[in-house]
Amino acid sequence: MHRYQAYGLRVDSDLEIPELAPAPAGAGPADVTIRAGSGVWLTEDPASKPNIYIMGDEEELLCHWQYFGQFLIRRRSEILYQPAPGKPSSELRAPLLGVVFGVLLHLRGLFTLHAGAVRIDGRAVAFIGQKGAGKSTTTAALHYAGCPIVTDDVLAVSFAEGKALAHPAFPCAKVLPNALEALGVHPDSLERIHPDIEKRVIRAHDTFEHEPLPLDRIYVLEYGPSLREERLAPTAAFLELLRHSYAQRFLGTPSGGARHFEQCKALVAQTPLYRLVRPRALSELRDFAQFIAEGVRQGAAV
Repeated sequence: MHRYQAYGLRVDSDLEIPELAPAPAGAGPADVTIRAGSGVWLTEDPASKPNIYIMGDEEELLCHWQYFGQFLIRRRSEILYQPAPGKPSSELRAPLLGVVFGVLLHLRGLFTLHAGAVRIDGRAVAFIGQKGAGKSTTTAALHYAGCPIVTDDVLAVSFAEGKALAHPAFPCAKVLPNALEALGVHPDSLERIHPDIEKRVIRAHDTFEHEPLPLDRIYVLEYGPSLREERLAPTAAFLELLRHSYAQRFLGTPSGGARHFEQCKALVAQTPLYRLVRPRALSELRDFAQFIAEGVRQGAAV
């Protein structure tokens, strides 16, 4: 078994997952075990289902992809996987480290957002938005500006003593070649996330830290003609958190439960959300990263 750590958890896996950081020597027993499963979990015709769907409850939850295969999350501490016919197990890493971990962490009581995040002066700063809004690109731009990666996909948040804490994921980010070129990085110097996918993998083990960080702010990313930001009112902030949470997106409102809504309310009360609009021009990406970093370091919206 391979031993890893992520989100403050010890992870034992029979599947090699190079994106994850190794667990330190002498680490305690595993919080989560990942291993190959067998048998038929899906009792209905897969062709009758959408490309991705999730069914079950907190004790056994099935996550199924037509392309990749399926995962069974059991008792919030075990993940069984089966690749789709003809697919190697290695191709399961993408859904495992995204949707499956996002759902698992929700089941374990954390509030999970589809977000990127970096560390700026000991605090976490997160980015949410619709697909294509630039979450990974923004994370990468700040990484190359000297702000270490916290997560590139699943942001896990806990609450303690009136503070929201971000739990670092693993030291990787996935970025398109044109964004890398705008940041002065040659795409061919980085490996592809998959032979058929253009995105490259940034590995940042040297600057990654595993301790939870105070969540300073969350930016909702959008495109527009000029760079501007505005703080969201509590109701708008609450709706944005719901829209981009893993529980709402993949499990639906009933499965999120009362705890999920209370976590949304707590996060709105403790962490400001800003709408951050920027032009699409990648030539301005470095200035955009500088704008964010300076705003956080000033301790208030610019």
